[in-house]
Amino acid sequence: MKLAMRLLLVEDDEKTARWLARELTRRRISVTTTADGLEALARLRKRIVDVCLLDLQLPGLHGFRVLERTRAEGITTPIIIVTGRDAVPERVRALDLGADDYVVKPFATDELVARIRAVVRRGSGQTGHQLRHDSIVLDPSSRTVTVRGKPVPLPKKEFALLELLLRRRGAVIAREAMIECIWGDGKTVADNVLDVHMANLRRLIAGNGKKSPIRTVRGVGYKLGGEDE
Repeated sequence: MKLAMRLLLVEDDEKTARWLARELTRRRISVTTTADGLEALARLRKRIVDVCLLDLQLPGLHGFRVLERTRAEGITTPIIIVTGRDAVPERVRALDLGADDYVVKPFATDELVARIRAVVRRGSGQTGHQLRHDSIVLDPSSRTVTVRGKPVPLPKKEFALLELLLRRRGAVIAREAMIECIWGDGKTVADNVLDVHMANLRRLIAGNGKKSPIRTVRGVGYKLGGEDE
């Protein structure tokens, strides 16, 4: 079954990272890990994760600096600080810099997952688990799509592409970022493979001669909504 949420875990303690990644994966959250602040910032810039768990004491770039630079660049991905530091001034600083939540170790995993789901709902503007754009409704948990109230079965890759576009609707998603997110890190994908799947997705969700809401940003990638660029 496809995992329904993409999470970036930024944690420099290897044992903690392995344990937390395992627990989150069991709860149908797809986890990418890094121990380096600079790499975390680079991944957040790609805007291909739904939420980030960010430790503060990191090599490369301190967690506060990752948070500060992320928000300064207009990146709105929900970020939850997860740290052993529980001083009130640090909590206040993190929230002032744009953190969506602050969790102190040790914590109950179920509570952390509830907090993750809450910030993702707030960030996506969704009050439930469904993702919507105009007449398109996608339910990640049941892997169903309806367009104008009618079910539209989608192949695996097309479903994943539509989910990504819905989670980042209105934003331009670079081709490289889409390939990394859908096919995985380090995978070699022929130049036209993404275009073939995108053309198929457009055809399936348009139907009856109507225009697809997926737009091409030439030389960059794709977005949901607006006009071709």
